[in-house]
Amino acid sequence: FVALAFLLLSLKNERYKEFSVLSLGIAVIFLIQFYRIFMLGFPEIIFGFDNFSWPEFASFVMFGLGGKYGFGFFILFLALMGIYYKYSEKYKFLIYYAILFVFLLLSLYFNFILSYLTFALAFFAAFAIFSFYNWQWKIDTFRFLTLLVIFCGLLFSFLVYYNNVKNFEPTINYFDGIKYLEKQKSDGYTFTDFRKAQFAAYSGHKVFLDDSFIYSPNIIQRWNDYNLLLNSSNLNNTLLMLKNYNIDYIIIDKTMEKETFHNNNEGLLFLLKYSPIIFTNEYNNEEITVWKFNRTYGNI
Repeated sequence: FVALAFLLLSLKNERYKEFSVLSLGIAVIFLIQFYRIFMLGFPEIIFGFDNFSWPEFASFVMFGLGGKYGFGFFILFLALMGIYYKYSEKYKFLIYYAILFVFLLLSLYFNFILSYLTFALAFFAAFAIFSFYNWQWKIDTFRFLTLLVIFCGLLFSFLVYYNNVKNFEPTINYFDGIKYLEKQKSDGYTFTDFRKAQFAAYSGHKVFLDDSFIYSPNIIQRWNDYNLLLNSSNLNNTLLMLKNYNIDYIIIDKTMEKETFHNNNEGLLFLLKYSPIIFTNEYNNEEITVWKFNRTYGNI
C-alpha cells in the first residue's frame, strides 16, 4: 500500500527517482523477510516439472506461462510493448515494467494475483496490436508476417492450454475423496502431496504442508520431515513423526503414488499397506485413497 500510494504521488509530481529507491528498498526487505523460501532451492511446483531441461523450460515459457489464468508469453510480450508505446515519454514505462515484475514475482506465491493481472495485460496487449496495425510500415508484407506470427503464437498458446483441460485437478474421483474427508471430524493434520494440499484444506482439515511455503512454521525442518515421511520404511520413526505433528489422516492419490514410489514396497506406501491395525483404509477409489492413523494402536 505504501508503494502504490507513493507511485501515485510520484506520477503526479514526476518524482521517479524517489519511487525507484523506495521500490528497491521494498524488494530488499521482501528478500530478507522470506529468505527461507530461497534456502529451499525453489521447489519444483513453481515451474511445474521436476527434471529441468531447456526444451521443457522453453516450451513452458512460450506456451505454458500463466495459461490457466488467460495469458501466455505472447500476451506478456504484447503487454510489455503496449506499456512502452503508451508511456514511452521520459522513460515512464520503466516504472510500469518494475511494477509488473513485482506482481509477477508475488504471483509465484499468491496465484490469485494472476487472475487480476490478466485484465491489465489484456488491455496493454490490445493496445500494442492496435499500434502495430496502425504503424506506417515501409513494407506491407513485413507487417502482415509480424501480425501473423503474433496471432499464431496466441492461437498455439490457447490450443496447448485447451489440450490440457482434461487433466485439470481435482478430478471428480479425487473430489469424492475430499468430500468424504470433509465429513470426518479431526483436530489434527492431514498429510498429502504438498502440491494438492489445498484440495484437502477445502475439506476444513489442516494440512501438514502446502505449496504456500511462506505460511508454514519451521519450514526447513517441516520440508525435511515431509520427505522423510514419504521415504522412510522404519515404522517406529514414522509413528514418532506422525505423533509429533499430530497427523490423523493420510491421502495418497494415483499421481503421487506413481511419481513418489516405484512400487508398493517403498517408504510410507509400504507401511500403509502392511500395517492394517495402525493405518485403516477408510476410503478408496481409482484416483484417491484416504488412510486414518489409529493412535491407540500406534504406540511405540
